[in-house]
Amino acid sequence: MKNKNLLALGVVAIVLGGAAYFVSSGSRPSAAKLNGKLILPNLDVSSVASIEVGESLKLSAGDDGWKLDTLYGYPADRSKIADSLIKLAELKVGQVARGRDLGDVKEIVLRDSAGKEIARLPIGDKHRGRYVGFSGETVLVTDTLDAFDGDVGDWCDTYIQDFNISFTTVADPALSPEETGIATGVVHTVTAKEGTNDVQRVAVIGGTAKNGTDRYFKPEGGKWTYLIPSYAADRMLKEHEKPAEPAEPAPDPEPESESVQEPEPAADAPSVSED
Repeated sequence: MKNKNLLALGVVAIVLGGAAYFVSSGSRPSAAKLNGKLILPNLDVSSVASIEVGESLKLSAGDDGWKLDTLYGYPADRSKIADSLIKLAELKVGQVARGRDLGDVKEIVLRDSAGKEIARLPIGDKHRGRYVGFSGETVLVTDTLDAFDGDVGDWCDTYIQDFNISFTTVADPALSPEETGIATGVVHTVTAKEGTNDVQRVAVIGGTAKNGTDRYFKPEGGKWTYLIPSYAADRMLKEHEKPAEPAEPAPDPEPESESVQEPEPAADAPSVSED
């Protein structure tokens, strides 16, 4: 009797387990059904007016164009923003990574001009692409989405054309010229082209940033003070170092002239007369 009861309980357990598996598997789409699906199928790129990735990256659009809120409102490059948003709109599931978490998670949040959330996408570690969250699963996409890691160069033009250098970041506008060393810095002048004319462009190389090696750099008449790599600043500073002028060789000494004096006749010498 006991064996019959155990057998019956075993059958019930198998049936319940199979039902649970059926229910759970039915609530999760198969990997094959997810592969190739768009991650953000309803994303309208033209309606995006702000981009956020935690505290590391915030951009917003206004009447004067896009700006980097996390970089003191520095102007952003509209074409770079468009490229990054199109990547999100075209992002597809490469493969499902069940049993794996995202790792170091950040969330991309897109909002419209009214502040309404349009899309939210959790992104994780990179691995021949990037892990993202989709439909309750961890999936791998082929794009690494590097721009959303917060590198300013992916969102604005960092090249200062007249001076042939790129900046690493923008200095806090609240810093005074005395704090940046611009007030007493080295004036650097270059010749640049303006159409067919040569014009002079002037900038000041300031001090070294705290806890770093970059130098402050401010073009004359510009709104922004930048931080540029130390090697770029050193290259410009060397142009202001005047080489020591070689000392002129001392002239060869003139030889002393020897004067030959004829001997004077003795005072008592007899005079000779010719007859």
